[in-house]
Parts: sequence; structure tokens; C-alpha cells
Amino acid sequence: MDISYRHGAHWGLGSFYHYSHQGPEVTLITANAEGIEGGKTTIKSRSVDVGVVESATLADDLTHVEIKARLNSGMEKLLHKDTVFWVVKPQIGREGISGLGTLLSGVYIELQPGAKGSKMDKYDLLDSPPLAPPDAKGIRVILDSKKAGQLSPGDPVLFRGYRVGSVETSTFDTQKRNISYQLFINAPYDRLVTSNVRFWKDSGIAVDLTSAGMRVEMGSLTTLLSGGVSFDVPEGLDLGQPVAPKTAFVLYDDQKSIQDSLYTDHIDYLMFFKDSVRGLQPGAPVEFRGIRLGTVSKVPFFAPNMRQTFNDDYRIPVLIRIEPERLKMQLGENADVVEHLGELLKRGLRGSLKTGKPGHWCTVC
Repeated sequence: MDISYRHGAHWGLGSFYHYSHQGPEVTLITANAEGIEGGKTTIKSRSVDVGVVESATLADDLTHVEIKARLNSGMEKLLHKDTVFWVVKPQIGREGISGLGTLLSGVYIELQPGAKGSKMDKYDLLDSPPLAPPDAKGIRVILDSKKAGQLSPGDPVLFRGYRVGSVETSTFDTQKRNISYQLFINAPYDRLVTSNVRFWKDSGIAVDLTSAGMRVEMGSLTTLLSGGVSFDVPEGLDLGQPVAPKTAFVLYDDQKSIQDSLYTDHIDYLMFFKDSVRGLQPGAPVEFRGIRLGTVSKVPFFAPNMRQTFNDDYRIPVLIRIEPERLKMQLGENADVVEHLGELLKRGLRGSLKTGKPGHWCTVC
């Protein structure tokens, strides 16, 4: 009896010592647990083992995987609200090949220690390392686009050709029905992001066909190979004011679209053409003696009360937009553009179709 008692006491003290010296347990949430095994997959921080995965199970709602992990004793100091976990495995990306060491050692989980807030019970397990640490100095902004596939995580963010940040994430916003991209701009370049900057997709090469000819601009080798996004303050605008983190901007298709978007005020005019309008597209310039006044809006333009006009003489209606801001650069800020156009029309101003280079049509008044 005495021997059994001593053995039981020894086991109880041993169990108490074991559990009292265990490190904290955390739950990691991920879409799948490929390569992760309970009791084998280690957790590392700066190449030092700090814990191990105990189990990986499907959640009750079957939508994700919950990984139970145990850190070593004394590792509580690593866990904060901004602690980040991600899976390290062989990957091929724009920056090259990473994680080759796991071909021999197996997949492991990297822990990036946090510094802000208290420990959480659950953390998201990322598929790849974060492009910018949570405590990195800089600013995060959001770009909204109607087109998918414009940007990818890791793409460069450029200011006048110089890399100042990276694209972090891309998500589909079901409420706005558009694609949202999160960008991180490193300090001190975050001061370049103001209320008047515009962002555009930078493919590395820009081709502009106008009545004056063709203009080709080429960017850096990085943007030619992988693309990216550029930003700057458009010509004619002041620098603007600093913006708050997570401020949303529009992602434009190219730099030319930005300049055209600045002319928000417009006057609509309807023009009728007896000749063919083949090749005339929305967005074509409206010019007067070589000076751009506006933009072609719709080709052809039909309203219910206009169909009889078309049936009578077969003229093609074209809707154009005269943009007063363009004229004020020539006539002065206080000029009455409507009055000037009215006077010119009284004098016999008419419209005609002209073509510059093959395939590019413009309207000349």
C-alpha cells in the first residue's frame, strides 16, 4: 500500500509539473491543412523552434480547418493581437523561389512576434508571408476597380518609376460589386499619398494613337515583366492634403484616363452626320483647329423622339461633350464658354469627321 501510494503521488506530481510548464495553446484558422501534421509540424520564429502543431481538424460547419498548436514554455511573450502566422513551403513567385529548405525538413509554420494588444485565442494562418510587417511604418490604402485581374499580391507600387510599396491583397467586395486592392506604401514615401493623387495600372508600356501620330512610352524592366500600379498628382492640381489609413481611391486603366477624368463639367451637343461614322468611337477627341474641346460620348446616340429624324434622312446622331475646363485654359477662367460656343454656331460653326492615322478617328469642329 505504501509503495502504491508513493507511485501515485509521484505520477500526480509529474503530471502537475508537466502541465504547469506547458506553453500557451493557440488555434490557427486556415482553408486547408495541406502538409500540416499533428505532432510533426513545428512552429518557428527566426529559425528557432518555438512550438508544435498538436492536431488539425475540420470545423463544425465544415468551412475551414482549425489547427491546435502548443508553444513552448516561456513563449507567451510572442503572442499579441498583431502576431502573424503563415505556412512556409516551396513557392514560385515574382520574387523568385522560396521555401526550398522545406523539401527536406517538411512544411513548418512561421511565427512573427507581435507587440500590440494582448494574446488572442485564434489567429488566421496565412498561405504566404505578409509583404509588410504589422508594425511597419507607412500607410495602407484601398484601390477600387471594376475589372478583375488588374493587380496581384506582390506587384510593385511605383511613384515616377521608383518602387515605394507593394500590393498586399485583392478581394471581391460583394456590396460594391468591385475588386478592392490593398496597397502598402513604405515610409517615408507615405507622405506622397495625398487627397489629390491618382492611381493607374502600369503595364510598363503605353501606346497612344492620336491624330498627331503614335506615341510609345516604356517603363522599367520590372513593370514590363510583372506590371504594377503607379500614382502621382495630375498636372494642374495642387498636392492636396494627407489622407487617413485605408482611404479608398479609384484604380484607372492608364494615365491618360486620369487626365480625361479631371474634366467633370461638360455640355452635351448632338451632331448629325450624313457620311459614314465607321471608326468613330466613344472617347475620341473633339477638336477645334487642333485644340481639344471635348470628347465623343455615344456613337450612335438614339432617343425615343429621334427615331423619326433618322428614318427621314438617315443621318447618324452622335452625342459629344464639350468640356469647358479645356476652353478656359485658352479663354481664361472667367470666360463664358456657352456664350462663346453659341456665338460661333451663329457664325456657321459646323462639325465634320476627320481621320489622322489609320484606324484613329477624331471629330473636328
